Amino acid sequence: MPDISATSSTADEFESLIARGGELLQDDKVEEARDCFHGALKLDPEHEKALGLLGLTLFRLADFDSASDIYEKLVAKSPKDASYRSNLGLVHLKLDRPAEAIVELAMSRDLDPTQIATVSYLGLAYARNGEYEHAYEAFLCADQSNLAAEMGQYLDEETRGRIRERVAAEAPGSAVEPTADNSASPELIFSAESAEKTQPNPESESESESDPESDPESDPESSASPQAASDVGMITQAVEVAQPSTKAVLATAPPGHTAPEAVSSFATRRLLRPNEGGQTLEIGAGGVLIAQVHRQLISRTQGVMVSSGELGFEPATRRIRGQQSDEVFGSGDAKLFLVTGEGYLLAASGGESFTPLALDNDVVYLREECVFAFDPGLRWENGRIPGSEFRVASFRGTGCVAMRTPKEPLSVRLSPDRVMYVDSEALAGWIGQVVARLIEPAAGGRTSSPFVECSGEGAVLLHDTQGGS
Repeated sequence: MPDISATSSTADEFESLIARGGELLQDDKVEEARDCFHGALKLDPEHEKALGLLGLTLFRLADFDSASDIYEKLVAKSPKDASYRSNLGLVHLKLDRPAEAIVELAMSRDLDPTQIATVSYLGLAYARNGEYEHAYEAFLCADQSNLAAEMGQYLDEETRGRIRERVAAEAPGSAVEPTADNSASPELIFSAESAEKTQPNPESESESESDPESDPESDPESSASPQAASDVGMITQAVEVAQPSTKAVLATAPPGHTAPEAVSSFATRRLLRPNEGGQTLEIGAGGVLIAQVHRQLISRTQGVMVSSGELGFEPATRRIRGQQSDEVFGSGDAKLFLVTGEGYLLAASGGESFTPLALDNDVVYLREECVFAFDPGLRWENGRIPGSEFRVASFRGTGCVAMRTPKEPLSVRLSPDRVMYVDSEALAGWIGQVVARLIEPAAGGRTSSPFVECSGEGAVLLHDTQGGS
């Protein structure tokens, strides 16, 4: 039997070291904080929060080589964490490894586009690497007008205008022509304290940088050297004062309360990525259906929260006995539409459950009200369960179809030597060679509800019409 008291004692000691280290770090007692985090990691060497806090502490101590090792380990453990990649990129920048910094910072930006500071750091890495066009664009996107002006000196007006137009199309309001006015308010990447210490003197800066003879860096021809822009005053100072944020990481709350979540963590934990999907129909965070439209898609619009792209909508009609009819597929707000163009739809589950199915020369029958979206490249047709008014849609071939039901459907195997009787309200559809017909039981009460007799071979799909979880 494990020693429970010893385990509890170790856990208490670990939490105590983490809490104490956080307090010391906030009080700027960085070396003492480092010792606490080292002690915590002796008790639990793989604990992510302890590793992250140690990485931040080593960064504050300017021990960038050791911080690099910590963040490399964290990125390996959690490759989708944008903050780890951002901090690793910042460490590379401090170690004068701009190419490596660009890789990590660009990946961090792609994982979490909300982090403006990461875009600023990416601009610094581009500047240090001599990639002035990319640096100019990054600084515009981050609303870093002073730093963008620094890079603009190395570009002609046509190039600057083209970049501003591109940025304005993606982020309106972020592409105003910057001016090299160093007396403007401090840049985002400067902390208030650091800005006071490092913000250049407008008079001395302009005096030295406006004279081509006294400062060769002001000559555009000198930009041929990759190091030219990296040595410009503001870029160098910005790299020197850049620090990862510790506020969200160190946030604590008393028992029974919840501390605020870091913006980066929140944004990536429930981030929908509609432009990255490889399938026509996929499920994203929160159970949202991501439906890609490439030329055509048939889908309901009920519950669609977002549509993007050049899309057209017109009511879809039922296909009966191989022929397109004039009957609208669905009714009221729940009718289906033929969506045309290029773009995507994001549909909320509305407390229900989406189930996308990929057919590979399969045969699937679904009740019409369960069908939410499908690839019109499938061979499909509308019909009824014999002896009833229950409408079904059949799908054959290769493609995708998405169901929306109160909960994720269940499937029951149907053997050829058996007959199955299914409550008609619970029947969502079937897969394979199943023959269904409606029967009316003779008994009264609840059992007088119609049942569907299923025979043949395949799987019968059931859904919980009562909902709930």
